[in-house]
Amino acid sequence: MGAGASWNALPLVKEIPKSLNDFMHDFIRFANNYNGKDKALIDEIITELGNLKKESERHYSIDTYAKKLTV
Repeated sequence: MGAGASWNALPLVKEIPKSLNDFMHDFIRFANNYNGKDKALIDEIITELGNLKKESERHYSIDTYAKKLTV
């Protein structure tokens, strides 16, 4: 298989911030139409997605950021 096996399924490292941004906006559209009782959780998810996008732009890869969180 090798490293290229997921080329059409996962974004390239340089595309991760844009992919996260797109996902966050899709999630916000979902949240705007959601009338459930978990609004605080939805708001927290949106905040965390924004933080993840910002951090993915600041680090070489999302893996680098994840490693910093676990050290």
